[in-house]
Amino acid sequence: MLTEHLALAHCEVIIKFYQEDPEKAIELIMLTKYGFKESDIPLDKLLHFNQE
Repeated sequence: MLTEHLALAHCEVIIKFYQEDPEKAIELIMLTKYGFKESDIPLDKLLHFNQE
């Protein structure tokens, strides 16, 4: 059901499942992909994000 959408019919979809604490999984992804942890991002760099 994750990939049933018609627009995805001709796309390659990669789904990764992590069996650990979500915060640890996010931290691991951030470190391996970007080289820093979420806690290393200064809050002033995130002020432009909102929920609109």
